[in-house]
Parts: sequence; structure tokens; C-alpha cells
Amino acid sequence: MVFVKKNLLSLICATIALIAIIATFFPLGGYFTAMRTTMTARAQDVGKIDRLMKQPRVLPAIDLRNLQARPLEQFPTQKVIDWGTHQAGDLKKAADQMFKKAVEINSNNIQPRTPRAALVDGVLPAPTGNPGPAQINFRNAYDDLMRSFAPPVPAATGGATGTRTPGTAEPVQPPGKLVERLRATKPVTAEEIKAEHDRIVEDVKSHKQEAQGQIVNQGALDEELAIRTASLDQKMHVERSKNFMIYLDSTGLYYNPSMFESKRAGTPPAMDAIWNAQVQAWLQDDVVQAIIDTNGADSNIQTAVVKRLTEMHPREGFGFEASANATGAAASAAGSSGSTGKYATNPTGRSTNAMYDVVRFSFIAYLDATRMLQFNSELGHNRFINVIQMDIVAVDRAADQVSSGYFYGDAPVVKVTYECEALFLRDWTKKWMPKEIKDRLGVADDRSADGR
Repeated sequence: MVFVKKNLLSLICATIALIAIIATFFPLGGYFTAMRTTMTARAQDVGKIDRLMKQPRVLPAIDLRNLQARPLEQFPTQKVIDWGTHQAGDLKKAADQMFKKAVEINSNNIQPRTPRAALVDGVLPAPTGNPGPAQINFRNAYDDLMRSFAPPVPAATGGATGTRTPGTAEPVQPPGKLVERLRATKPVTAEEIKAEHDRIVEDVKSHKQEAQGQIVNQGALDEELAIRTASLDQKMHVERSKNFMIYLDSTGLYYNPSMFESKRAGTPPAMDAIWNAQVQAWLQDDVVQAIIDTNGADSNIQTAVVKRLTEMHPREGFGFEASANATGAAASAAGSSGSTGKYATNPTGRSTNAMYDVVRFSFIAYLDATRMLQFNSELGHNRFINVIQMDIVAVDRAADQVSSGYFYGDAPVVKVTYECEALFLRDWTKKWMPKEIKDRLGVADDRSADGR
């Protein structure tokens, strides 16, 4: 006992040491692994801190004339940081306002234009009530807008699909609203010239004077007839060119073939066909308004910049292009802020993405060669249309007049084939998209309970 009292401290230390030795034989591997993981993480943190301390700092490049990075000589003070945060907030606010304005322009929600909407209510994005009649109402509204000078003829009958070619059994209806807005016309035809000649002949005959059954003023009648019918075709061509703004060929406005087939068969068009036709209607409305704005509402063919519209070929509406290359969300893989930059197939590098959809289209127009660029500028003025290619050919005005009756006036004329693209911002288009189109594009279906 005396031994224990004299060596109590030593015994306690020995006991602790013995317990520690014994403890190493127990399963404490998890404890050591956790310690090793913690030590490794802390070592990595030390490495990150070391790299951060040694990494060179540069100022952001804000001068587009000199993009070379300048070294940061000292860390910013809190005052500078607060100022930068404020500037970043102002920049975001300005960007939001700019995007809002872009949406307003793209949706025509600017004066003096009328905001874009579906051709009829209760059809897009989904019919309300009985779908059949609603879809037929859309088809009829489309026909009232796009109808040209003669009924459309499908490709199977020998005409170009979506065009309007005379000679069908269907009664010819008055031209549609776009034709009326353009104040468009066709050249004077041989039948019209003959009809006018016959009318003049009958009018001259009504001036005859008879005595004892004989015409006593035949010489005067012959002279009047010769004067009134001299260069009659030329006079009629000139007169018509003074009374209208533009010549419009039967293919000058594109008539969606699905809408024609629906009308021919008497069946409602499918929803994806309705969407396609609606997009094409918005697109052609833009081109028509650009022509009107360029020419001036009171212009005539002789004074107009755009004198003739011969062909219009919109590509399939967005949702169709995307489905040909990708499905579902993959169509929006470009992200929410821009396109993937497909410069190999498109000089602008734009493609459909989560912010906007791209629609390619082409058309052919005859223009005053001296003012052609005026129309090019108007196409993109407050419209998201870009001309990406032009093919220009000089026109023999005299030959066109003799062969086809087109009288363009005295200015030199060129035939221009335009290849263009139009952008449609989804911020306003998605509320009109049918579900099947949203699925193709990977657009979230955020319709409210009423389906809109």
C-alpha cells in the first residue's frame, strides 16, 4: 500500500498508456479514415488559398477599342465594391428594360401598330368549347386574310402548293385583307384590253347620225374610234400603274397548303397546321407592312420602291424546324441567352433557342434599283427581320411591258431574291403555342386553368 501511495502518479500514467495501447486493437478504422479525410480537405483548402494569393488579378475589359487585360494593382475598397454592385444593378435594370422593349416591338405592341394576336379567339393555344367549329373559324379567318386573286390549287393539280392559280371550279372570291392593304393588282390582261376595245366601239357607234337610212358621219366615227383605240393597251397599262401600289403575282403571298386542304375536304385543320399558318400569317404581315411603309400609303406603281411581289416562301413555323433536328428539351439546348452559333449554315449564327425562335423565309420582289436599300432598311426597322442573302438581276422594263403588261415607270428596275430570317421572342409567342409545339420545343406548359 505504501508502494501505491508513493507511486500513485506513475501508476495512473502507466494505466492510461496501457489503455491507449489496448485501444489500438479495437475497430477504430472509421475514426482514422475521417481524420485522414478532414486533413486532406484542409490541405486542399490551403492549396486553394495559396493559389488565390498568387493568382494575378486583372481589371475587366470595358473598352471595346482595347480589350487587353490590365493588371489589378490593389484590391478594391468596400466603397468601390458597393459602387460596382450598384452599377451591376443598374446594368441589369437597363437590360430588363431593353428586353421588355424588344418584346413590345416583336409583338407589334408599339404605336401606330396593332399588337399581334391569333387570327380568331378561342383557338390558340387550344380550342375552347367544341374544337371542330373553332378550328374551322380559324381556317376561314386565314382565308379572308391571305386570299389572293384566285383560289389556291394544290400541287397534285399542277399548281405550286399554297398558290392561287386561276382556272379551278371554285368560284373566285374577292381578294383578302393583305391584298387590300397592299392596294395590289395584276397587269392588264388581253381579255381586259379586248373588252375595253369592244366597249369603245359600242360607245362610238352610239354617236352615229343617220339620214334616210344612211350613216352620214361615218368618217367622224372612224376618226373617233382610231383616236380612242390608238395605243389602247399602253394607255391601260399606264392607267392601272397609276391606280395601284404594287403588282402581285398569284404566288406573291403564300397560302398554307394545310388550310387549303382543310377547306377542300371540309374538315377542321390540325392544331400544328393552325400554328404553322398563324406564324406564316404574322411573318407575311410584317413583309406587307414593310412594303407599305417603304412605298408610302399613297404611292402608285410608277413611284413605288417595291413595284412587284412575285413569290413568298416561308419555311415551316418554329416547332417544325426544331423537331427535324431535335426533340423535346434538346431543341432548347442552346440555353436561355442565345443560340449555338451555327455559322456553317447561317451567316448570322442564330438558331432556335430558349429565348427566341428562328423562321427562315424567302421572297422575290421587283424594286426601283436606285432605292433598293431603302426597302432593305425598312424590313429591319422595328421588325426582327434580317436579310441574309440577296440575288440581284437587272430587269428589261420594255420587254416586261410588252410580254406581260407590267408598267414600272421610268426608273431602272431590278429583280431581287431575298433570303431572310425572322426572330420571334418566346416571351410573347409561348402563350399562343399549342401543347404539341411546346413539347417539340421543350417549352414549359405554364397555361392557367382556363387554358390560356
